[in-house]
Amino acid sequence: MDIKVVEDCLRKSFANQFSLVKKRDGLYQLMIPVFHPDGDMFDIFLQINDVNAINIIDCGLTLMRLSYVFDIDTDNKTQLLHRIVYQARGNIDLETGVISMSSTLDQLFNNIMQFTQLITSVLSFTLLQRKTVASIFYEKVNKFVNQSLNKYLFQEGFIPLSDETDLKIDYVFKNNNKSIFLFPVSSESKAKDIIINIYTLQVANYPFMSVVVHDSYDKLSKSTQKKIMKLADKQFYDFSDFEEVAPNYFKKVLA
Repeated sequence: MDIKVVEDCLRKSFANQFSLVKKRDGLYQLMIPVFHPDGDMFDIFLQINDVNAINIIDCGLTLMRLSYVFDIDTDNKTQLLHRIVYQARGNIDLETGVISMSSTLDQLFNNIMQFTQLITSVLSFTLLQRKTVASIFYEKVNKFVNQSLNKYLFQEGFIPLSDETDLKIDYVFKNNNKSIFLFPVSSESKAKDIIINIYTLQVANYPFMSVVVHDSYDKLSKSTQKKIMKLADKQFYDFSDFEEVAPNYFKKVLA
């Protein structure tokens, strides 16, 4: 595709408020007045080949910027990142860090604007991550309970103390007059709530075994780790540990 054709298209869309800087054959940096909060211009590049396809890319600079304040270091975070990109009709290569979006000439302006929104969403990852990753974790726990632990009688949202209606147990498993209270924990605040709940039940002499499954135990503060270790009967330090060991543990305890 002739670069002059692309420039004419951009000129009509951006009213001359743009420039294309050639980086190498077929790769041009697009300079438009779209800025990050710190004043830096968005990193947008156009890959232009001999056919009518145009690839809008960031050359890996978005994830590099994100890495200064946030690490994509868990499976849940990776899943969320993919979800953000794919929902915006983009693509991502985690090996190179490149985020991209395909476009035709007639849709170039619309796709460039959508690409800037995608970049903004990725850079807002730290805000989205806490809520969404926690949701993914709880979905995985719920799916596992319903598929792999469903041979035991269980109840969700159980209230064990009539005078403590705010104290709800995520999952209660019962068999042979024995009870396991299962507490999924995805954050520091959730862990602190569980500590209070377990302590309250123990003070009330309520008969149960407390089992805690963590999204990431290492993310908790040292003081919270110490408290929950003292109170909980059993902990699974991440979901894979829970997935592997829980069936045999539940079988042993509830036999």
